[in-house]
Amino acid sequence: MSDTQFGFLPWMRKGIVSKINQVDGTSSPTFERAQINVDVTLHGSLSGGGTSTDTITNTVELYGPGDITGIDPNAIIRTEPTSGSFNFDDNYLPYIEFYEEDFLWRYTPAISDATDKLRPWLALVVLSDNEYTAIAPVADGLPPSINIIPAISTVLHPTNEHWAWAHVCVSSPDPGAATSPTSTDYINNLKNDLNTQPDIAVCRLMCSRRLAPNTQYTAFLIPAFETGRLAGLTLNPSLSSVSSLLSSWTSATQFPVYYQWRFGTSALGDFESLARALKPRVMDPSLGGRAMDISNSGMGLNGYFSAGASYGLSPSVTMEGALMPSSFVSAPPQVLIGGNAYTTALNNILNMTAVMKNSSYTPPYNLPPYNTTAQPHPYVNSNLDDDPVVTPPIYGQWHAGVQQMGVGSPTWLQQLNLDPRYRAAAGLGALAVRKNKQAYMQIAWEEIGEVLLVNNKINKMKLAIQASQSIYQKHFIGNASISTTIDETKANDFTKIGGLAFKKIDILSATYTVSPGPITPTSYSGHISALKATTFTNLTTASVNSGFRKLTRNRSFVVSRANAGNNTLVNSQLIANINTAAVAAALPFPNPPSPTSTSGYVTTVEANNNASSGSSFATANSLTWTQVYVCPAPKRSSYDAFNALITNYTSHQNLNAIFLVPIQMSTSVGLVAKVQAALQPSTTITDRISQQIELEAPGGLSPLLNLNSLVMAYPVIDQPMFNDLMSISAEYILPNLSQYPNNTVTILETNTRFIESYMAGLNHEFARELLWQEYPTDQRGSYFRRFWDINDTVNLTGTTDFMYDIDPMHKWGTYFSGQVLGQNNYTTRHTSNPAYLVLLIRGDLLKKYPNALIYAQKADPAFPSVPHQLYAPPTLVDAYGNPDPSIVKFPVFKSSLQPDIVLLGFDLSKADALGNNTAASPGWFFVFRERPGQMRFGLEEPPVTALTSWDELNWGIFGSSPTTIKIGTVSPAPSPADPITWGGNAANMAYILYRDPVMVAIHAESMMS
Repeated sequence: MSDTQFGFLPWMRKGIVSKINQVDGTSSPTFERAQINVDVTLHGSLSGGGTSTDTITNTVELYGPGDITGIDPNAIIRTEPTSGSFNFDDNYLPYIEFYEEDFLWRYTPAISDATDKLRPWLALVVLSDNEYTAIAPVADGLPPSINIIPAISTVLHPTNEHWAWAHVCVSSPDPGAATSPTSTDYINNLKNDLNTQPDIAVCRLMCSRRLAPNTQYTAFLIPAFETGRLAGLTLNPSLSSVSSLLSSWTSATQFPVYYQWRFGTSALGDFESLARALKPRVMDPSLGGRAMDISNSGMGLNGYFSAGASYGLSPSVTMEGALMPSSFVSAPPQVLIGGNAYTTALNNILNMTAVMKNSSYTPPYNLPPYNTTAQPHPYVNSNLDDDPVVTPPIYGQWHAGVQQMGVGSPTWLQQLNLDPRYRAAAGLGALAVRKNKQAYMQIAWEEIGEVLLVNNKINKMKLAIQASQSIYQKHFIGNASISTTIDETKANDFTKIGGLAFKKIDILSATYTVSPGPITPTSYSGHISALKATTFTNLTTASVNSGFRKLTRNRSFVVSRANAGNNTLVNSQLIANINTAAVAAALPFPNPPSPTSTSGYVTTVEANNNASSGSSFATANSLTWTQVYVCPAPKRSSYDAFNALITNYTSHQNLNAIFLVPIQMSTSVGLVAKVQAALQPSTTITDRISQQIELEAPGGLSPLLNLNSLVMAYPVIDQPMFNDLMSISAEYILPNLSQYPNNTVTILETNTRFIESYMAGLNHEFARELLWQEYPTDQRGSYFRRFWDINDTVNLTGTTDFMYDIDPMHKWGTYFSGQVLGQNNYTTRHTSNPAYLVLLIRGDLLKKYPNALIYAQKADPAFPSVPHQLYAPPTLVDAYGNPDPSIVKFPVFKSSLQPDIVLLGFDLSKADALGNNTAASPGWFFVFRERPGQMRFGLEEPPVTALTSWDELNWGIFGSSPTTIKIGTVSPAPSPADPITWGGNAANMAYILYRDPVMVAIHAESMMS
């Protein structure tokens, strides 16, 4: 059914022509032109006074077909078929459309009869190349003409039925507010709609001829009245004796042409006939593979078949393809290492290269490296000598991270390499790479540009680190390794070089003790800067800031004055002297008196409870030290004496004295080591470069963390590898495809083990090619992941995983405990379906209608008691217009096998598609639907059947070889009765001849077992 509604009107008139009183088909018409009576009323003033009113009646002629010798092509908006198309269905009717909805009746010299029949003033005739001759215009300003060779009755309908082949078409007619609308409601509302929406209506002129298949035609727009025909053929025709209603093809054969276009028909038929020609079939399971002889494998393996079944392997195996009939059962993968003599021997061959390079590896060989002494060749009658043995590859070994296969190797790796079926599939992938390696490498080199820039930056970084390390070691470290102490001779260099960075270097310590204070040491936790840490040393903040460094540089004004006349430069060891307290940053406090008693350290003592100083100190309840001398380092003995005294009074918790004892930079906790480590060139330069390089990761962009080695590139060949396999042989896609009959539709399944094996071979061989081409790679990339063509697939999942048919190979075997071949794909991980269902269509339908809409739709829960019923709730889409995937599924991929096989993959399981004859699981239909497009008119192909609706009307009602539709010769009527009648008027005929887009649905149970 069509989703759009149309309305048809038999004709439309505007303006003064509606006043014509001559009825079409009258027996006594006017001559030359239509006429109307015009009344003119005159009002005047009399000379003697008063007024006078007179009515004058006159007959006026209107322009008609005889006054027209051509039309403006801009008045035409569409032709069906389009000019230059050559696949038009021969059972449909060509037509031409005009923008102004009254155009086809504007110059008709009559009004409609009582049954709303009115002829248009133009006609459309379609002729093959041998049915006409072209004639040049007889004079300037006149159109060209044609002479029709066959009898007019074979190419044009009867003249008295010309009214049936023109109508007005209204898109989405609106009945207004009427509850039970009638035709009057539609017409009255149409008047308003045309004023506001002039594009909703067009007028259409059709050709009634039955076309022949596979024939080229030219459509001609000609005048339908004799006056128009004569006007187009002669410059000044004498029309005074020509009836204005006389048809142009009553007896004439030459006609002027106002417009023409060329097209052709196909030999295939229309959509419905081609869709009905498709036969659903359940294909024989034997078509799932072909016999492959492995008895002559070479490399010493031939003898393993002579003993027959005792070796567990037949000399002939079934080579499968990417697709298999739904009833085909693939044999389990071969018994693996140790299972039979053949697979064990094959495993030994594949491992031999790695074994010969590793003398410590003994089972199953005991061979030294190949380049030592001569050893017996294990497979031919010769010695190995120094020549390496070229062995077959272990497909996927780099992705699995193994050098050789053993009992503990991933199961998928063993199945891929030891089962002849899947090893052969991998070999096809390797062959595809060898055939197309130049094209693949071109893509890889185009992607490598940024990687090469990154590697160039990394190489320059390594050079910078090496050069900077020498400077760092000589001027900053001063000894062999980073230390918590510093050579005093390097103190100046240390602060000059590192001082600028002191603010930016964090020193992290859980607890950072400033001084060994006698009672409450001052502590810092967390991050502090190196600049802050210098305040706990003899160095002040000022001594390491930029201003001080500028002041003390060699050529500064102050240093130049201070150095004048001195043998030792003042600034050469200035920082070192400050650090050792040889030079003070400021004048020190005066030294306290000799420590004869504690009173020498305290100038003011306030004792609670009137306690006195001196002898009562030991019993004082509370002491507050209001002034404390800061003891320089040389006076440590005084500090020690006082500290010993104070520690005897640990019970006095309210003694709050703070002793700041300056220390040297070399003993400051973490300062030297942290600054040296922070300014290590390998750290600073690497950090800077890593912030300039970002890698694209699944979670977004992330900085490059490891710059020790070059970036290994990962080119992505994002193309469907289906085509490359088909170029080798389509039999590897679909074995025995020649045994699928024409006009067949059936259901297949994807062979995930075969596809994964083929893709593994592609990736393995391309890794070797990249290495050979000196491409920066570690050979573990999954360069090819797409097998099927999903370019036309609409992504409704929100993820890109569905685009790829295999997981990245380095992750194979990680999602399922079995680690088997065939489970390393999106389908297995994200759905319950082990494989896709594939709808195979072989026939003429998609040759002619390549854009046919094909999808799966769930059966009605009443199926199979209602065998042809689709499940159709009120809406099949969500609020965003996306189909409900529980009811409608579109193909996830589309591929073709030339010349006539189309494959459509669906994310459906075999069990769901079949159903189990219950309401809960009714199964699924596969729907073939003609895409809505241009409106089409015509009749179906014979044979004649009992009519149940006008949709079934076919050409057979006019006999075995109809030439045109002759309305008066038949009286078809559907049963049950339809209110639309054959031959009622042009609107009725448009309704009857209109062809709805066709939809054919086939249930899965008729295509799979």
